[in-house]
Amino acid sequence: MSDGTTSPILAGSPACAPYSDAGECPARWEGLATCVRERRHGLVLLLLLSIDAVFILLHVIHAYTGLLPGSQYSTETEGGYAEIYQHWKEVGITVLLLILTYKRFNWTYLSWALLFGYLFLDDSLEIHETVGLKFSNYVGFVPMFDLRARDFGELLFSASAGLIILLLVSLAYYLSDEWTRNVARWLVALLMAFACFAIVVDAGHQTIDDPRLRAAVGIFEDGGEMVVMSVLVWFVLCTVGSERQLAVRRRRLPSSAQPLDF
Repeated sequence: MSDGTTSPILAGSPACAPYSDAGECPARWEGLATCVRERRHGLVLLLLLSIDAVFILLHVIHAYTGLLPGSQYSTETEGGYAEIYQHWKEVGITVLLLILTYKRFNWTYLSWALLFGYLFLDDSLEIHETVGLKFSNYVGFVPMFDLRARDFGELLFSASAGLIILLLVSLAYYLSDEWTRNVARWLVALLMAFACFAIVVDAGHQTIDDPRLRAAVGIFEDGGEMVVMSVLVWFVLCTVGSERQLAVRRRRLPSSAQPLDF
């Protein structure tokens, strides 16, 4: 735990430049580093990844042995056990980001809460599949490049929704301080990893005809999504811890030394 002094490395970080005098950014870095090192947060990540591994193992048994014939054991089943678990993680991230917004109002945290809230609604209500199919039928897309007509509709809708959310996140990024921008950059990197599995690998998954190879790629796709989402839960939880450390630091500072947040 920080002893109230500022590490020279942290104070010299480019992300800390706006707050070097007040100790604002170093407090956040110290809080995030402390959270990452804390055993209880590491156990949370280990628990999340362990549950991921259990669902992936259940899917493998279901897909390759037939010992678990129920479709709810498959990670590809809409409304299956693994998907419900993913929904809870998305809800958890959204709630944590809303807590951050409530504790310390920041447009970046709010915009990311809206983004993960949309992901939850899209996954649970199958928005992009439903709208993509209707749009594909309306426009008259035809299958090509080993992709179904509805795949083009789904990709187009996902790209459109993603562009709107990207504009909101970008505007919030512009209005935020340097530390929150750094958090946003990590979230972008993790979300890009998630999108790689959810969109790119999923599109390639649809082109495979061999049943066993298709099942293997499905495991890679769904397993990758689950692992990345677990890391996202852990990272946002650690961000909450860093903001708590910042709140402690703020209470030690005179009001005139505290910077304004946007």
